[in-house]
Amino acid sequence: MAKETAEQRATAVATAVDATKDQSEAVKIAAVQAVGAPGRGATDLIWIVVVLGLVGVLFYSLWGIIDLLTDAQATKTPDKLITIFTTVFAGLIGLFAPSPLANRGGSRT
Repeated sequence: MAKETAEQRATAVATAVDATKDQSEAVKIAAVQAVGAPGRGATDLIWIVVVLGLVGVLFYSLWGIIDLLTDAQATKTPDKLITIFTTVFAGLIGLFAPSPLANRGGSRT
């Protein structure tokens, strides 16, 4: 079986959506689910892009905070940059937290 390209997958999803445009939401959802989930490589690539983007924003906002704090003539406060930094940092830390669905047994260890 040949490997499916991103264009072929996009075409398959678009075809499923177009074919069910006059149907109920349940039929549309079933049609898209019938196309199947993307492969491991596609999901890995998406996660890499998301994490690298968050890391980039994290370092850029940290650089901005340091620049504003060390500039003696700065008239602006780093409040917005601190908000961006802490939000992105919390998001990155959340990626390392274990999933609550991973431990369904109910025991907390």
